[in-house]
Amino acid sequence: MRLFSTFIAMLFAVLIHAQSGGVGVWIGTIIPVANGGTGLEALGTANQQLRVNAGATALEYVTVSGGGSVATDAIWDAVGDLAVGSGADAAVRLPRGTALQQIRVNAGGTNIEYFTPSAGSGDITNGGNTTGATVVIGTNDAFGLNLETNNVVKLGISSTGVLSSNTFIGATNAINTIQTYTMERAASDAQNTGFGGAVNWVGKDDFNAVRTLASQKVAWQTMDASGGDGDAYVSFEISGNLSLTEGGRFSIVSGAVPQLQIGGTSGASYQTNSITPVAAGFALGGSNPVTVGSSSGSVTLSNNSTNNIAIHNTVNAATSTAGIVIGNATSFTQTSGTRNYVNYNSSFAPTSGTAIHNKISLTGTLNQTGGANGIVRGINLAHTMTAVADYRAIEIADNHANAKGFYQTGALTTNNLVGRTTFGATTAPTALIQVAAGSTTVAPIRLTSGTNLTTPQSGSIEFDGTEFYANPSTTRTTMARVLKASSTLDFGATAAGASTDLTLTVTGATAGDPVILGVDGSSTANTNGSFSAWVSATNTVTIRFSNNDLVSAINPSSATFRVSVIK
Repeated sequence: MRLFSTFIAMLFAVLIHAQSGGVGVWIGTIIPVANGGTGLEALGTANQQLRVNAGATALEYVTVSGGGSVATDAIWDAVGDLAVGSGADAAVRLPRGTALQQIRVNAGGTNIEYFTPSAGSGDITNGGNTTGATVVIGTNDAFGLNLETNNVVKLGISSTGVLSSNTFIGATNAINTIQTYTMERAASDAQNTGFGGAVNWVGKDDFNAVRTLASQKVAWQTMDASGGDGDAYVSFEISGNLSLTEGGRFSIVSGAVPQLQIGGTSGASYQTNSITPVAAGFALGGSNPVTVGSSSGSVTLSNNSTNNIAIHNTVNAATSTAGIVIGNATSFTQTSGTRNYVNYNSSFAPTSGTAIHNKISLTGTLNQTGGANGIVRGINLAHTMTAVADYRAIEIADNHANAKGFYQTGALTTNNLVGRTTFGATTAPTALIQVAAGSTTVAPIRLTSGTNLTTPQSGSIEFDGTEFYANPSTTRTTMARVLKASSTLDFGATAAGASTDLTLTVTGATAGDPVILGVDGSSTANTNGSFSAWVSATNTVTIRFSNNDLVSAINPSSATFRVSVIK
């Protein structure tokens, strides 16, 4: 109707425009759009509509899909009215409902209608209900109740009352606030020992059967029903062999002492009063032994702060012999490999500074007074040697020019070695003190010069930088230092009553030093001749052959002569 009115108005405007001398010109049955026409020479088909084409250059008729049209002028007469289809190309007016009414399909299923929900109908409205009584939500048959979000069930209550959830239950909280959830047994339940509740985690096994995997239980461990006093516990049970076994329990003993039980009340690793709070954390240990570790895996004690890891026994009774034991007296029977029973494997690699690194440090104060005379041992090696193939009490494999195997700075501390000892080699000694051979740069034994004893000690050896002293008694005796040399000499024929001199170099000899001369027997065959020697000059010893025969010359045989100069 409106489209036709518009068309008539446009046609009337064109005629008026032409009569008034306008530029519009009638060219048959088509009036261009530019001249105010439609640019069309014929009407469209039934129910077509007139629109601007896709290029926005002309008008065109178009068939609109979706059925016929419905005039709505007579339907939408007020704000909130709805046009409701009543048949083919027909609609009726649905007036706006009253406050808080809802739309529904009528009882006959033939139309829609507004209705006022009844307060007792059980409907739950968004924003809450005001009923003046308890609202009950649930089922009245043997089926569960599920709540879902995003088309997925997130919380369910089975027909037997089991609560299940596949997501976190609770409100989102601001940081540093605590959300509290309360699970309460019915008030009619008897409140006595064992009273409490549990949360179970369930799942299906290989046979598609539902099994309880684990259970967290909270209950009274002891309960005085009359006075309302008691001790609670929290336990955790895990599934094994088709049944739940308690794996751990945390409880309060006598309302004051926290107690941790590992393995349950009947477990092999049951601990009682083993963890107690202290000012700096907690203390591990109590009246029962504490076991850390098992048959496999490793136990790590670490600390990434500047504080120490302390393992100590503070029992300080007069007759107490308790200490710290590493090991449980196990007799190992391994046949290969290397076992480091206690291994300190930390490294030290500073690039500057004067930091000191002690792998093991034994410190403290030793103060035996009042007649105390017991033995104090820093390290005590006291194995029972039943059969040993190659036992090494302390083996030092460190090897560096600046490394020291034993370094003692206590001048008053003495050392007692009872067994035989070898210095300079790893071979077994055959004497109480055995010194290995030296080399061209290392002497087997060297005495540093010092001050002699005021009173010589029997059996002592001294060196004052010039002389060596061996003291068989309290009288000091000087050890002779002997310079030796040898050479083959041939004196030739010596005239009757004359003598012949030859020399021998003895480094270190000085005039006046005593000389001992060793002569080969072949040179002394003639009894009328004799040999003598003396230091004739520094580093020089003269050997003289004297012919005591006043008639004949003597020619002693060439021989090796050995000279010892005593310093």
